[in-house]
Amino acid sequence: MSKPLLLAVFLLLLLVSAAEAQFEETDCFNICSSTSLCSTWCMLDGNEATCGDYEVCDPDPDGDGLYDSTDNCPLVYNPNQADCDGDWIGDVCDSVNATYSFAEGRNCWIRNRLHLWGSDTTWYSEIRYSDVSSCGSPDKWVKALEIKKDCAFEYEPFDCCISHFGSQNCTDYLFNTCHF
Repeated sequence: MSKPLLLAVFLLLLLVSAAEAQFEETDCFNICSSTSLCSTWCMLDGNEATCGDYEVCDPDPDGDGLYDSTDNCPLVYNPNQADCDGDWIGDVCDSVNATYSFAEGRNCWIRNRLHLWGSDTTWYSEIRYSDVSSCGSPDKWVKALEIKKDCAFEYEPFDCCISHFGSQNCTDYLFNTCHF
């Protein structure tokens, strides 16, 4: 047998072996047990399946009386299935118990700074989002706008602000604070 043909046969055997190893690692027999979630993905007879399809799993791993296919928090005990924001994730395992909606946008602060080379002024605005669900989560504030303007050395910081944003704005927002 020639060297190129021998090398080709060797590579083919190597690929087949790797494919079989990949199949064996994801085979339901190797993945599913009586403590597995029924929704755990695996391969069954070369097809995608779940441990539930393989019929080896724990249909209620958290012991709350609800099978994991209908449990809104399958790994944490929550027999009441409370879900205050209605997102189908139970309150006890939901990282965000809220449904946020835009409430208001506002200008919140103008910051003036003096530097060795001049001054700058920065205008900030923010948006408040309120929880509209029954969860009662606190408002969330997000920075919406940041406009920075530089001035030459001859400007004092307040004069720099006035030159870019106007006297009234610089007076109104100079000492306000933002929530973000």
